[in-house]
Amino acid sequence: MATDSDEENRRFAAERGNSCLAIARADFDGNGRSDIALILPTKDGAGYRLVVVLGGSGGFDVRDLGAWKGSVRTLYVDVAPAGTYRHTEAYPFRPESGVAEMIVSPHQGFYFGKAESAADVYFLEGARWRRVHVAD
Repeated sequence: MATDSDEENRRFAAERGNSCLAIARADFDGNGRSDIALILPTKDGAGYRLVVVLGGSGGFDVRDLGAWKGSVRTLYVDVAPAGTYRHTEAYPFRPESGVAEMIVSPHQGFYFGKAESAADVYFLEGARWRRVHVAD
């Protein structure tokens, strides 16, 4: 999967200790176990899916957060520290399902977006994933 990303973006990520732009590991649900967010490209390269795998005491819980058309070459996921995140000031907030204007999370989450461009940050709240568009 490393070669699914642009070489320049891979080098930048590697300098920060991330060997693959399509995978982020952290404890997203606060249970003390490692979880994974990953971008899965389609076989033909014409689309991708965003998936989270939560590690639990009884096994794994796989969550599909959506599928889109387009290339994965400029996409990334990365760990977002616990904290407060607000919608970007680049344009007005428009409410929609699963989208928040602000999230305050005691747990880690993850960024998902295009390198050097737009990004959403996702956090698990209870049993539901919510996101904030933080960069444009």
